[in-house]
Amino acid sequence: MHRDPARPAGAGVAAKPSPGTADVERHADSDRYRVTREQRSALARLALLLVLVAANWLLWASAVPFGEAPDEPSHLEVAQLVAAEGRLPVFGPNADQYVRLDQVGIPIESHALAPPLPYLLDGALIHLLPLPPLASARLGSLLVALLAVALTYALVATLPLAGWAASRDSSTAPTMEMLAGSLPSTSPAVEVPAVAPGSPSPRARGEVRGEGRYIIPTSAVAASRRVSRGRQQEKRLAAPHPFAARPASPAGRGERAADPRRALALAVAALVAAVPEVSFLAAVVNSDIVALAAALLVGVLWPAVVRPSGALAFGLALGAALLAKYTVYPVAAAALLAALWQLWRARLALGGRALAIRGAVPALGGCALAMRGALVALGAALVAGPWLARNWALYGEPWPRGVAEAAFRALTPAVPVPGAPGSRVPLSAEYARSWWEITFRSFWAGFGRVDLFAPTWAYLAIVAALLLALAGLSRILCRPAGRATLAAALRQPAGALLVAWPLATLAAVFVASLGRYYPAHGRYLLPALPPLALGLALGWQAALAPRAGGSGSGVSDRGQTRASRVGTRLPRTAPWLPGATTVTSRAAPWLLVAAMAALNVYCLLAVVVPRYYGPGATRVVVTVDEPRPGGLADGAVRVRGWAVVSGRGAWTPGQIGGAPPWHAAAERVWLTLDDAPLSDAPGGSAPRPDLARALGTDVVAAAGFDYTWEPHGVAPGLHTLAVCAADPNAADAVCVPIPLRVGAP
Repeated sequence: MHRDPARPAGAGVAAKPSPGTADVERHADSDRYRVTREQRSALARLALLLVLVAANWLLWASAVPFGEAPDEPSHLEVAQLVAAEGRLPVFGPNADQYVRLDQVGIPIESHALAPPLPYLLDGALIHLLPLPPLASARLGSLLVALLAVALTYALVATLPLAGWAASRDSSTAPTMEMLAGSLPSTSPAVEVPAVAPGSPSPRARGEVRGEGRYIIPTSAVAASRRVSRGRQQEKRLAAPHPFAARPASPAGRGERAADPRRALALAVAALVAAVPEVSFLAAVVNSDIVALAAALLVGVLWPAVVRPSGALAFGLALGAALLAKYTVYPVAAAALLAALWQLWRARLALGGRALAIRGAVPALGGCALAMRGALVALGAALVAGPWLARNWALYGEPWPRGVAEAAFRALTPAVPVPGAPGSRVPLSAEYARSWWEITFRSFWAGFGRVDLFAPTWAYLAIVAALLLALAGLSRILCRPAGRATLAAALRQPAGALLVAWPLATLAAVFVASLGRYYPAHGRYLLPALPPLALGLALGWQAALAPRAGGSGSGVSDRGQTRASRVGTRLPRTAPWLPGATTVTSRAAPWLLVAAMAALNVYCLLAVVVPRYYGPGATRVVVTVDEPRPGGLADGAVRVRGWAVVSGRGAWTPGQIGGAPPWHAAAERVWLTLDDAPLSDAPGGSAPRPDLARALGTDVVAAAGFDYTWEPHGVAPGLHTLAVCAADPNAADAVCVPIPLRVGAP
């Protein structure tokens, strides 16, 4: 006869209560309340961090002018079309959007073919909010940044540190504690129903439930008890008694120490939020901040794949990652492999029979595994399927990379142009230098259109921080316990994912940089920031911790044993963090956060604001409409375009997009050929009513230029024709070089 589903496992089996059971239950209730109080306190601190992030966003969003971020006008153009017409743009020479040329003739890729999640979000906000389009779109970046910070906290707070430690301490077959460590340690405790001697097995009693109920077979229970009986007895003896004296903690005497993972998670989340590049990208219209949040989403949800609802949620997260940006695809693939590994672990056996753990790793049969996989695929298809099907119908491929590449290459100059894409030699000095000058610097603090950086000393300080973290991690690995813990972590999906996460992202960016994505911008590596920030925090915590005797836990074995005798337990931390219970080691990650926050404020006030505001921000802008780079000059060459001088007044904090700029026609325009002035090119100023409409002022209506150059007496070959402009209000003149091929006369 089947028992009532609401009836707990083992009910009806007589069990003699052990001495002190009532006290243990009363203590469990108080401990449950304490955990809830700690969680509320942690959420309050996280909420405070998010408020600070929002306040910092307001400063950055008002300091960075519109267009002074990579591809911001193109991103906003797609979002505005989505808001106005309720659909994605169509790519093509006669369609909504196509590849266009910048001011020096280098093709700019349209974002009509890019994964659309950033534009759907920004378009919805533009349509719904009574704000200017730029403010609404930049607000979307803030919301995504807040989500990324919260997900960073969740990622670190749910790491299975206890499971890795249990695996390190065990030299026998896998036990329930080790398997439970593959999921966040916030999972419910393992429950083993009591079975009276001689009573029938759960299956014989009809107690085997559906996939939502997990029963541990009797043989597996016996095997695990034989392996872990000593540790379980030690845990029972070390459980605090309700009336036992508790050690003092930083929060005050009489309180137990808070979960160190929450403090570490808050520090890592704050470190991610304090990186200047994150603040910059969160303040402009872009897709890189969406890629960061999507990577964190799949990184947080993959362990739940063992449950039906969790598998569906993970599939939805995978679909969101497919719609975010191509740079998040390596992280999504690594998370998918970790999820498949987790499902495979659900088939582990002890003694030849499946082991199931309630609330952690349930035993799944073939049908259950197939259902989990189907739910993951269903979730991904529901989110990303419509976009992929649309691409197939319009462009003949689900990911229209080939269409975009062909259109881009068709407009690429036939001659080398500074800044234009081209094949690179990976081992060349130029390529290696680009990773330091562009990739590394713009990963931490690169602003504008990747043309504005912090002083060199700031990057040297970041290198010193990285070296200190490496020293701390090396200090951990120099200990046998640290190496054993690392090996145990790599044998589990969570640990392997933390290592594969940044490596996969770096490998993908390296491959992309060999083509037209050279030099690689540091923002392409932004999805790898959370595990890197975690490694920095752990490395600093270990490097600044005092040397501890014994196992390196910061508490001597003698003191721990003495505490166990009185029924309490001194606060311990992760066994691979030497001395992490000391004030210095606990404060080490926050020292790093404080230094990064100081750099954040410095970059805002001393780098970004002076570049765009005040007398020193006035500069000349030159755009050449024709000729195109690489063109053949076999006769008269028409040179036309426009040149203006622009600037801004004082910075107005709180005004999204900054104060409106002022414009005027550049006072002087001239031509040069191979750096020699051309005096025989007839022409001069020309009317540009289109420019006046675009800039919103009539003072630039005559800012155009139109010259005619005859290549008489110029030797055949490649020559550089440059258009230069200057103005008394600007400190420097600006020249736009146009390489041209001169034919034989």
